[in-house]
Amino acid sequence: MPAHAALSNAELIRSVVDTLIPAVEANPDDEASVASFKRLAASDLGIDAILSEVLPTMAPHVAEAIDGALIALGDDFSALDQSQREARWLSVEGDRTSRFGALALRSTACAMFYTVPDDQLSNPTCYDFELPIASAGHFCMLY
Repeated sequence: MPAHAALSNAELIRSVVDTLIPAVEANPDDEASVASFKRLAASDLGIDAILSEVLPTMAPHVAEAIDGALIALGDDFSALDQSQREARWLSVEGDRTSRFGALALRSTACAMFYTVPDDQLSNPTCYDFELPIASAGHFCMLY
């Protein structure tokens, strides 16, 4: 396998970001802005595409660690359902040999989701409402 080959696997990157930040079902009593927020997965904002461009430009030791974490997820990761992907992710993140790469990938994907602007220079995850951190159900909030 070529050096850092997993960094260029678009399907795997999309599966990872949508595992960390999945679209979740809104509650019937949620305000419209909260419901819209909950229905956003990372790939809905193009985080997978942005991450695919950014990862290869990271410091070599970080890119290597992230590549190792992606490889540790396994060739079948994208075919798993959400709960299986979450369990696999936690396993990889908990393994001392892949932990740094998994944490670097998680923090980068989550930071992008909550900060990257769209074409109108706004981010649909930023609303003027009080939202308890873990209530959205996004996996990146479950530390």
